[in-house]
Amino acid sequence: MMETGLQSDFSALPLVSSVQKAQAADKDAQTCFNSWVKKNDCPARGLTWDQVQLALNWLQTRSFTMYQYFGTQDHNALIPGADMLNTAKAIDSNVEWSSTAEVYTMQTGTPAASGHELSDAYCHDCDNNYLMNHWGVFMEDNANPLEERDAQACTGDEGMHMNQLVTAALQDPAAYPGLLSPRCRASTLNEEQGPMRCCLARLAWENCAKDWKAASDNDAALVEIGAINHHASHVAHERFLSIARK
Repeated sequence: MMETGLQSDFSALPLVSSVQKAQAADKDAQTCFNSWVKKNDCPARGLTWDQVQLALNWLQTRSFTMYQYFGTQDHNALIPGADMLNTAKAIDSNVEWSSTAEVYTMQTGTPAASGHELSDAYCHDCDNNYLMNHWGVFMEDNANPLEERDAQACTGDEGMHMNQLVTAALQDPAAYPGLLSPRCRASTLNEEQGPMRCCLARLAWENCAKDWKAASDNDAALVEIGAINHHASHVAHERFLSIARK
């Protein structure tokens, strides 16, 4: 669902190329569907692409993979109720699930108070790039570090442009020392596709903050060296003028 403006703003992130490939696959599927649904014997006659795309999105983001009991081939299943659970890092998840060929069971692995949110670990070993790519989730306390980083992308022209956008989108980093990235400003969340922009900004921070700081420190050092050289040049010039006067 990422619009072209966000794709442009965060083009330095590897995630964006994955999004563009997925959108291209969706367009191919739409073209195929539009041709197929016109046939007289098509079982999908009467459906629209929006309805089919919604169903595909449900299947891709809310299904459970039942591979344990069906040999080597994976089978995805949509399970009402269970697909509504939020996620948390593995150590904080309080729900476990299991299945056989006929029965699916979900139960709390730790005591849960009345009214307390139930959460399931979507993926025990996934980094935030994967969580964003598959579910649109940025986990601010994810224990899994990013597997794919490109320092050059962070400090190139696109990366430095992204740095400016991220700085404008996020709150003061000093206020969130224990998190992978600062949280977003309220104004960011109110923008078009604001929650997605927020998650992308936080992913960019996790991916690039160290490189941006190194580049900033290097720029500051160059400015200091330039100031020292300028001062030395000024002193030498004054000495030359003094000698010339004599």
